[in-house]
Amino acid sequence: MVPICNGNGEQDVGDKAIAALTPPRLAKIRDIRRELAKVYVGMKRGEIESAVGSRLAFVLMSICKTIEAEQIESRIDALERNLHD
Repeated sequence: MVPICNGNGEQDVGDKAIAALTPPRLAKIRDIRRELAKVYVGMKRGEIESAVGSRLAFVLMSICKTIEAEQIESRIDALERNLHD
């Protein structure tokens, strides 16, 4: 469970807040960008503690880098196939 600030400085673990942080998918970089924006806004409003938000952002950026690497790999593979044809 993710600790969420309830506005009074107390920890609150709400399924609603967790559901808001759980996107339906993270398949594209734009999905990651949207989720990072949600985390940022939550931190700015005090709904997400900065330590939790930082961890979420780190994981999201790791996923983003993986997607980028996969896209680059696919493009290199396509270029190599075209060179051999």
